[in-house]
Amino acid sequence: MCMQDPNRKKSVVAPLVIKLRHAIGYDTKLHLVHQNAPTKRDARKHSMCHHDKASKMTPEERAASTVNVSLAGLASADPVINLLLQNQITEGEAVDILKVLTGMVKPPSALRKAKTLLLGRGIAENEPIQGRSTHGKDIDRAMEYLKNYYKQFPGFTVREVPYRKNGKTFKNLEVTIPGSGPAANKVLVLGAHLDSTAGSPWGPEMKAPGADDDGSGTTALMLVARFFHELMKNGKLAHTIRLVHFTGEEQGLWGSNAYSDDVAREVDQKKIQPIAMLAMDMIGYTGAGGNDVEIHDFDDVDRGSRKVSEKCVHMVATYKLKLNATIQKSDHLADRSDQSGFRRHGWAALLISERTVEENPNYHSTNDVLSTLNIEFLVNVARMIGATAADLAGYQANQKAA
Repeated sequence: MCMQDPNRKKSVVAPLVIKLRHAIGYDTKLHLVHQNAPTKRDARKHSMCHHDKASKMTPEERAASTVNVSLAGLASADPVINLLLQNQITEGEAVDILKVLTGMVKPPSALRKAKTLLLGRGIAENEPIQGRSTHGKDIDRAMEYLKNYYKQFPGFTVREVPYRKNGKTFKNLEVTIPGSGPAANKVLVLGAHLDSTAGSPWGPEMKAPGADDDGSGTTALMLVARFFHELMKNGKLAHTIRLVHFTGEEQGLWGSNAYSDDVAREVDQKKIQPIAMLAMDMIGYTGAGGNDVEIHDFDDVDRGSRKVSEKCVHMVATYKLKLNATIQKSDHLADRSDQSGFRRHGWAALLISERTVEENPNYHSTNDVLSTLNIEFLVNVARMIGATAADLAGYQANQKAA
Protein backbone atom coordinates (compact mmCIF):
# COMPACT_ATOMS: atom_id res chain seq x y z
CA MET A 1 0.00 0.00 0.00
CA CYS A 2 1.22 3.43 -0.92
CA MET A 3 0.82 5.47 2.27
CA GLN A 4 0.11 9.10 1.46
CA ASP A 5 -1.09 11.84 3.78
CA PRO A 6 -2.91 14.60 1.87
CA ASN A 7 -3.20 16.66 5.06
CA ARG A 8 0.50 16.68 5.88
CA LYS A 9 1.82 20.02 7.12
CA LYS A 10 4.66 21.49 5.10
CA SER A 11 6.81 21.93 8.19
CA VAL A 12 7.29 18.17 8.61
CA VAL A 13 8.08 17.24 5.00
CA ALA A 14 11.84 17.83 5.07
CA PRO A 15 12.54 15.77 8.23
CA LEU A 16 10.48 12.88 6.87
CA VAL A 17 12.28 12.96 3.52
CA ILE A 18 15.59 12.72 5.39
CA LYS A 19 14.29 9.76 7.40
CA LEU A 20 13.01 8.17 4.19
CA ARG A 21 16.37 8.44 2.46
CA HIS A 22 18.10 6.97 5.47
CA ALA A 23 15.60 4.10 5.63
CA ILE A 24 16.00 3.05 2.00
CA GLY A 25 19.65 3.96 1.44
CA TYR A 26 18.65 6.63 -1.02
CA ASP A 27 21.29 9.30 -1.66
CA THR A 28 21.84 12.01 -4.23
CA LYS A 29 24.33 10.03 -6.31
CA LEU A 30 22.01 7.02 -6.52
CA HIS A 31 19.15 9.28 -7.52
CA LEU A 32 21.20 10.72 -10.38
CA VAL A 33 22.56 7.54 -11.88
CA HIS A 34 20.07 4.73 -11.18
CA GLN A 35 18.26 3.69 -14.34
CA ASN A 36 15.00 3.30 -12.44
CA ALA A 37 15.30 6.53 -10.47
CA PRO A 38 12.02 8.44 -10.17
CA THR A 39 11.16 11.60 -11.98
CA LYS A 40 10.97 14.72 -9.81
CA ARG A 41 7.19 14.39 -9.75
CA ASP A 42 7.38 10.72 -8.71
CA ALA A 43 9.96 11.52 -6.05
CA ARG A 44 7.75 14.20 -4.53
CA LYS A 45 4.78 11.84 -4.47
CA HIS A 46 6.87 9.00 -3.10
CA SER A 47 8.35 11.14 -0.34
CA MET A 48 4.79 11.75 0.84
CA CYS A 49 3.51 8.19 0.54
CA HIS A 50 6.23 5.65 1.29
CA HIS A 51 6.76 4.55 4.88
CA ASP A 52 4.33 7.18 6.15
CA LYS A 53 2.79 6.25 9.48
CA ALA A 54 2.24 9.81 10.69
CA SER A 55 -1.43 9.81 9.68
CA LYS A 56 -2.46 6.81 11.78
CA MET A 57 -5.99 7.40 13.08
CA THR A 58 -6.64 7.73 16.78
CA PRO A 59 -9.44 5.64 18.31
CA GLU A 60 -11.53 8.80 18.54
CA GLU A 61 -10.97 9.64 14.87
CA ARG A 62 -11.80 6.09 13.83
CA ALA A 63 -15.01 6.12 15.85
CA ALA A 64 -16.04 9.44 14.28
CA SER A 65 -15.32 8.02 10.83
CA THR A 66 -17.37 4.84 11.32
CA VAL A 67 -20.76 4.70 9.56
CA ASN A 68 -23.67 2.91 11.22
CA VAL A 69 -25.34 0.32 8.99
CA SER A 70 -28.80 -1.14 9.48
CA LEU A 71 -29.05 -4.92 9.15
CA ALA A 72 -32.84 -4.96 9.05
CA GLY A 73 -34.55 -6.77 6.21
CA LEU A 74 -31.56 -8.71 4.91
CA ALA A 75 -32.19 -11.21 2.14
CA SER A 76 -31.72 -14.89 2.86
CA ALA A 77 -28.41 -16.51 1.99
CA ASP A 78 -28.28 -18.22 -1.39
CA PRO A 79 -27.50 -21.88 -0.56
CA VAL A 80 -25.31 -22.42 -3.64
CA ILE A 81 -23.30 -19.25 -3.04
CA ASN A 82 -22.96 -20.14 0.63
CA LEU A 83 -21.69 -23.63 -0.17
CA LEU A 84 -19.19 -22.43 -2.77
CA LEU A 85 -17.87 -19.65 -0.57
CA GLN A 86 -16.92 -22.31 1.96
CA ASN A 87 -15.70 -24.95 -0.50
CA GLN A 88 -13.81 -22.84 -3.04
CA ILE A 89 -12.36 -20.00 -0.96
CA THR A 90 -10.35 -22.01 1.52
CA GLU A 91 -7.45 -21.53 3.90
CA GLY A 92 -5.49 -24.36 2.31
CA GLU A 93 -5.66 -22.81 -1.15
CA ALA A 94 -4.75 -19.39 0.26
CA VAL A 95 -1.65 -20.81 1.94
CA ASP A 96 -0.57 -22.65 -1.22
CA ILE A 97 -0.80 -19.43 -3.26
CA LEU A 98 1.01 -17.32 -0.68
CA LYS A 99 3.84 -19.83 -0.40
CA VAL A 100 4.57 -19.29 -4.08
CA LEU A 101 4.12 -15.51 -4.02
CA THR A 102 6.42 -15.06 -1.01
CA GLY A 103 9.20 -17.41 -2.10
CA MET A 104 8.60 -20.27 0.32
CA VAL A 105 8.21 -22.85 -2.46
CA LYS A 106 9.11 -23.07 -6.10
CA PRO A 107 6.47 -22.09 -8.66
CA PRO A 108 4.42 -24.92 -10.17
CA SER A 109 6.01 -26.94 -12.96
CA ALA A 110 4.00 -25.14 -15.65
CA LEU A 111 5.88 -21.96 -14.80
CA ARG A 112 9.26 -23.61 -14.49
CA LYS A 113 8.87 -24.97 -18.04
CA ALA A 114 8.53 -21.48 -19.51
CA LYS A 115 12.23 -21.49 -20.39
CA THR A 116 12.08 -18.84 -23.09
CA LEU A 117 10.77 -16.25 -20.70
CA LEU A 118 12.71 -17.24 -17.63
CA LEU A 119 16.12 -18.11 -19.02
CA GLY A 120 15.88 -15.23 -21.48
CA ARG A 121 15.77 -12.89 -18.47
CA GLY A 122 18.63 -14.72 -16.78
CA ILE A 123 16.42 -16.29 -14.13
CA ALA A 124 17.02 -19.78 -12.77
CA GLU A 125 13.86 -21.60 -13.79
CA ASN A 126 13.55 -23.70 -10.65
CA GLU A 127 14.14 -20.99 -8.06
CA PRO A 128 11.48 -19.51 -5.74
CA ILE A 129 10.07 -16.04 -6.39
CA GLN A 130 11.98 -13.98 -3.84
CA GLY A 131 10.28 -10.65 -4.45
CA ARG A 132 7.79 -8.91 -6.70
CA SER A 133 9.60 -5.62 -7.20
CA THR A 134 8.20 -3.59 -10.10
CA HIS A 135 11.78 -3.20 -11.34
CA GLY A 136 12.95 -6.74 -10.63
CA LYS A 137 13.07 -9.91 -12.69
CA ASP A 138 10.78 -11.96 -10.47
CA ILE A 139 7.73 -9.78 -11.19
CA ASP A 140 7.60 -11.48 -14.62
CA ARG A 141 7.68 -14.90 -13.00
CA ALA A 142 4.93 -13.89 -10.59
CA MET A 143 2.86 -12.66 -13.52
CA GLU A 144 3.47 -15.93 -15.34
CA TYR A 145 2.39 -17.86 -12.25
CA LEU A 146 -0.87 -15.91 -12.16
CA LYS A 147 -1.53 -16.48 -15.86
CA ASN A 148 -1.01 -20.21 -15.48
CA TYR A 149 -3.29 -20.24 -12.44
CA TYR A 150 -6.13 -18.60 -14.37
CA LYS A 151 -5.75 -21.00 -17.30
CA GLN A 152 -7.56 -23.64 -15.24
CA PHE A 153 -10.79 -21.64 -15.57
CA PRO A 154 -12.22 -22.05 -19.09
CA GLY A 155 -14.30 -19.12 -20.25
CA PHE A 156 -12.18 -16.50 -18.48
CA THR A 157 -10.18 -14.16 -20.70
CA VAL A 158 -6.66 -13.42 -19.48
CA ARG A 159 -4.53 -10.65 -20.96
CA GLU A 160 -1.56 -8.52 -20.08
CA VAL A 161 -2.28 -4.79 -20.31
CA PRO A 162 0.90 -2.76 -20.94
CA TYR A 163 1.47 0.83 -19.89
CA ARG A 164 4.37 3.24 -20.17
CA LYS A 165 6.09 5.04 -17.33
CA ASN A 166 9.39 6.94 -17.35
CA GLY A 167 10.22 5.60 -20.80
CA LYS A 168 9.70 1.96 -19.82
CA THR A 169 6.91 -0.54 -20.44
CA PHE A 170 5.25 -2.28 -17.50
CA LYS A 171 2.25 -4.62 -17.39
CA ASN A 172 -0.95 -5.15 -15.46
CA LEU A 173 -2.86 -8.43 -15.69
CA GLU A 174 -6.59 -8.44 -16.44
CA VAL A 175 -8.90 -11.45 -16.05
CA THR A 176 -12.42 -11.06 -17.46
CA ILE A 177 -15.35 -13.10 -16.20
CA PRO A 178 -17.98 -12.41 -18.85
CA GLY A 179 -21.54 -11.40 -18.24
CA SER A 180 -24.30 -12.38 -20.63
CA GLY A 181 -27.38 -10.61 -21.91
CA PRO A 182 -28.21 -6.99 -22.71
CA ALA A 183 -26.39 -5.56 -19.65
CA ALA A 184 -23.12 -7.43 -20.08
CA ASN A 185 -21.35 -4.15 -20.86
CA LYS A 186 -21.75 -3.09 -17.22
CA VAL A 187 -18.41 -3.77 -15.54
CA LEU A 188 -17.38 -4.44 -11.95
CA VAL A 189 -13.62 -4.16 -11.31
CA LEU A 190 -11.95 -6.02 -8.44
CA GLY A 191 -8.30 -5.11 -8.02
CA ALA A 192 -5.13 -5.74 -6.01
CA HIS A 193 -1.49 -4.94 -6.65
CA LEU A 194 0.97 -7.70 -7.45
CA ASP A 195 4.15 -5.73 -6.80
CA SER A 196 5.85 -5.58 -3.42
CA THR A 197 8.63 -3.66 -1.71
CA ALA A 198 10.84 -4.09 1.33
CA GLY A 199 11.70 -0.40 1.51
CA SER A 200 13.62 0.41 -1.69
CA PRO A 201 10.96 0.65 -4.41
CA TRP A 202 13.08 2.44 -7.02
CA GLY A 203 15.46 -0.46 -7.57
CA PRO A 204 15.20 -4.21 -8.30
CA GLU A 205 14.92 -5.47 -4.74
CA MET A 206 16.16 -9.03 -4.42
CA LYS A 207 13.92 -9.95 -1.51
CA ALA A 208 10.51 -8.43 -0.87
CA PRO A 209 8.03 -11.14 0.19
CA GLY A 210 5.07 -8.76 0.58
CA ALA A 211 2.79 -11.35 2.17
CA ASP A 212 0.32 -8.78 3.49
CA ASP A 213 1.22 -5.93 1.12
CA ASP A 214 -0.21 -7.09 -1.17
CA GLY A 215 0.13 -10.83 -1.43
CA SER A 216 -3.04 -10.98 0.65
CA GLY A 217 -5.10 -8.98 -1.86
CA THR A 218 -3.56 -10.87 -4.78
CA THR A 219 -4.47 -14.17 -3.16
CA ALA A 220 -8.03 -13.00 -2.51
CA LEU A 221 -8.52 -12.18 -6.21
CA MET A 222 -7.30 -15.64 -7.18
CA LEU A 223 -9.64 -17.31 -4.69
CA VAL A 224 -12.57 -15.21 -5.93
CA ALA A 225 -11.83 -16.42 -9.47
CA ARG A 226 -12.06 -20.04 -8.31
CA PHE A 227 -15.37 -19.26 -6.60
CA PHE A 228 -16.87 -17.71 -9.74
CA HIS A 229 -15.66 -20.53 -11.96
CA GLU A 230 -17.73 -22.96 -9.91
CA LEU A 231 -20.63 -20.56 -9.39
CA MET A 232 -21.15 -20.05 -13.12
CA LYS A 233 -21.67 -23.77 -13.56
CA ASN A 234 -24.94 -23.18 -11.72
CA GLY A 235 -26.00 -19.91 -13.34
CA LYS A 236 -24.79 -16.79 -15.12
CA LEU A 237 -23.80 -13.19 -14.54
CA ALA A 238 -25.84 -10.34 -15.97
CA HIS A 239 -22.78 -8.07 -15.85
CA THR A 240 -19.06 -8.50 -16.44
CA ILE A 241 -16.39 -8.77 -13.74
CA ARG A 242 -12.77 -7.84 -14.29
CA LEU A 243 -10.10 -9.04 -11.86
CA VAL A 244 -7.06 -6.80 -12.27
CA HIS A 245 -3.58 -7.30 -10.83
CA PHE A 246 -1.79 -3.96 -10.88
CA THR A 247 1.94 -3.27 -10.85
CA GLY A 248 3.81 -0.11 -9.92
CA GLU A 249 1.59 0.55 -6.91
CA GLU A 250 4.49 1.04 -4.55
CA GLN A 251 6.02 3.65 -6.86
CA GLY A 252 2.87 5.81 -6.78
CA LEU A 253 -0.07 3.82 -8.21
CA TRP A 254 1.44 3.62 -11.69
CA GLY A 255 -0.48 0.61 -12.95
CA SER A 256 -3.91 1.44 -11.57
CA ASN A 257 -3.71 5.06 -12.69
CA ALA A 258 -2.86 3.94 -16.23
CA TYR A 259 -5.55 1.25 -16.23
CA SER A 260 -8.23 3.57 -14.84
CA ASP A 261 -7.39 6.06 -17.60
CA ASP A 262 -7.89 3.29 -20.19
CA VAL A 263 -11.19 2.31 -18.61
CA ALA A 264 -12.34 5.94 -18.58
CA ARG A 265 -11.84 6.01 -22.36
CA GLU A 266 -13.94 2.85 -22.66
CA VAL A 267 -16.70 4.59 -20.71
CA ASP A 268 -16.45 7.74 -22.85
CA GLN A 269 -16.69 5.63 -25.99
CA LYS A 270 -19.76 3.89 -24.49
CA LYS A 271 -18.12 0.51 -24.68
CA ILE A 272 -18.73 -0.17 -20.99
CA GLN A 273 -20.72 1.21 -18.07
CA PRO A 274 -19.15 1.30 -14.60
CA ILE A 275 -20.69 -0.55 -11.67
CA ALA A 276 -17.98 -0.09 -9.04
CA MET A 277 -14.33 -0.75 -8.25
CA LEU A 278 -13.19 -2.58 -5.11
CA ALA A 279 -9.48 -2.58 -4.24
CA MET A 280 -8.09 -5.12 -1.78
CA ASP A 281 -4.86 -4.00 -0.17
CA MET A 282 -3.42 -5.48 3.04
CA ILE A 283 -6.19 -7.81 4.19
CA GLY A 284 -4.19 -10.46 6.05
CA TYR A 285 -2.72 -8.99 9.24
CA THR A 286 -4.80 -8.69 12.39
CA GLY A 287 -2.31 -8.42 15.21
CA ALA A 288 -3.54 -10.28 18.27
CA GLY A 289 -6.36 -12.34 16.82
CA GLY A 290 -8.68 -9.59 15.63
CA ASN A 291 -11.12 -9.77 12.75
CA ASP A 292 -11.72 -6.09 11.93
CA VAL A 293 -12.06 -5.34 8.22
CA GLU A 294 -12.58 -1.79 7.06
CA ILE A 295 -14.53 -0.76 3.95
CA HIS A 296 -13.36 2.70 3.00
CA ASP A 297 -15.85 4.57 0.83
CA PHE A 298 -14.50 8.07 1.60
CA ASP A 299 -18.04 9.42 2.06
CA ASP A 300 -18.58 9.36 -1.72
CA VAL A 301 -22.34 8.98 -1.36
CA ASP A 302 -23.05 10.82 -4.62
CA ARG A 303 -21.00 8.29 -6.61
CA GLY A 304 -22.90 5.33 -5.15
CA SER A 305 -19.99 4.15 -3.03
CA ARG A 306 -22.07 4.04 0.15
CA LYS A 307 -24.53 1.57 -1.37
CA VAL A 308 -21.64 -0.68 -2.35
CA SER A 309 -19.96 -0.49 1.05
CA GLU A 310 -23.27 -1.25 2.76
CA LYS A 311 -23.62 -4.25 0.46
CA CYS A 312 -20.30 -5.57 1.77
CA VAL A 313 -21.46 -5.27 5.38
CA HIS A 314 -24.77 -6.94 4.52
CA MET A 315 -22.99 -9.88 2.91
CA VAL A 316 -20.93 -10.43 6.06
CA ALA A 317 -24.17 -10.71 8.04
CA THR A 318 -26.06 -12.72 5.41
CA TYR A 319 -23.35 -15.37 5.04
CA LYS A 320 -22.35 -15.27 8.71
CA LEU A 321 -18.71 -14.55 8.01
CA LYS A 322 -16.33 -14.23 10.95
CA LEU A 323 -15.61 -10.55 10.38
CA ASN A 324 -16.29 -7.31 12.16
CA ALA A 325 -16.93 -5.19 9.05
CA THR A 326 -17.20 -1.43 9.37
CA ILE A 327 -17.58 1.38 6.85
CA GLN A 328 -15.07 4.20 7.17
CA LYS A 329 -15.84 7.56 5.56
CA SER A 330 -12.55 9.30 6.35
CA ASP A 331 -10.43 10.18 3.32
CA HIS A 332 -7.08 9.45 5.01
CA LEU A 333 -6.52 6.46 2.68
CA ALA A 334 -8.22 8.00 -0.36
CA ASP A 335 -5.08 8.28 -2.52
CA ARG A 336 -2.99 5.47 -1.09
CA SER A 337 -4.10 2.46 -3.08
CA ASP A 338 -5.45 1.38 -6.42
CA GLN A 339 -8.98 2.73 -6.03
CA SER A 340 -7.59 6.26 -6.34
CA GLY A 341 -7.55 6.52 -10.14
CA PHE A 342 -11.08 5.17 -10.42
CA ARG A 343 -12.33 7.75 -7.91
CA ARG A 344 -10.63 10.41 -10.01
CA HIS A 345 -12.79 9.26 -12.93
CA GLY A 346 -16.00 9.34 -10.89
CA TRP A 347 -16.43 5.65 -10.12
CA ALA A 348 -17.89 4.23 -6.93
CA ALA A 349 -14.48 3.03 -5.75
CA LEU A 350 -13.77 1.40 -2.38
CA LEU A 351 -10.69 0.25 -0.51
CA ILE A 352 -10.96 -2.94 1.55
CA SER A 353 -8.24 -3.21 4.20
CA GLU A 354 -7.38 -4.57 7.60
CA ARG A 355 -7.92 -2.18 10.50
CA THR A 356 -4.25 -2.39 11.38
CA VAL A 357 -3.07 -1.24 7.94
CA GLU A 358 -0.94 1.45 9.60
CA GLU A 359 0.02 -0.73 12.56
CA ASN A 360 1.55 -3.78 10.88
CA PRO A 361 5.15 -3.80 12.19
CA ASN A 362 6.26 -5.78 9.12
CA TYR A 363 5.04 -3.18 6.63
CA HIS A 364 7.48 -2.62 3.73
CA SER A 365 10.13 -4.93 5.16
CA THR A 366 11.54 -8.40 4.59
CA ASN A 367 9.54 -9.49 7.66
CA ASP A 368 6.23 -9.27 5.77
CA VAL A 369 5.98 -13.05 5.51
CA LEU A 370 3.26 -15.70 5.53
CA SER A 371 3.71 -16.68 9.17
CA THR A 372 2.63 -13.19 10.30
CA LEU A 373 -0.79 -13.42 8.63
CA ASN A 374 -4.19 -14.50 9.90
CA ILE A 375 -5.27 -16.79 7.06
CA GLU A 376 -8.77 -17.35 8.41
CA PHE A 377 -9.30 -13.59 8.36
CA LEU A 378 -7.94 -13.24 4.82
CA VAL A 379 -10.21 -16.02 3.57
CA ASN A 380 -13.30 -14.47 5.14
CA VAL A 381 -12.51 -11.12 3.54
CA ALA A 382 -12.23 -12.91 0.19
CA ARG A 383 -15.61 -14.55 0.84
CA MET A 384 -17.12 -11.14 1.55
CA ILE A 385 -15.74 -9.88 -1.77
CA GLY A 386 -17.02 -12.95 -3.62
CA ALA A 387 -20.54 -12.66 -2.24
CA THR A 388 -20.64 -8.90 -2.84
CA ALA A 389 -19.38 -9.28 -6.40
CA ALA A 390 -21.96 -11.97 -7.18
CA ASP A 391 -24.71 -9.60 -6.05
CA LEU A 392 -23.35 -6.53 -7.85
CA ALA A 393 -22.76 -8.50 -11.07
CA GLY A 394 -26.34 -9.78 -11.07
CA TYR A 395 -25.77 -13.48 -10.56
CA GLN A 396 -28.82 -15.54 -11.54
CA ALA A 397 -29.13 -19.25 -10.89
CA ASN A 398 -30.20 -21.53 -13.70
CA GLN A 399 -33.88 -22.34 -13.77
CA LYS A 400 -34.47 -25.91 -12.69
CA ALA A 401 -36.44 -28.09 -15.04
CA ALA A 402 -40.01 -28.75 -13.92
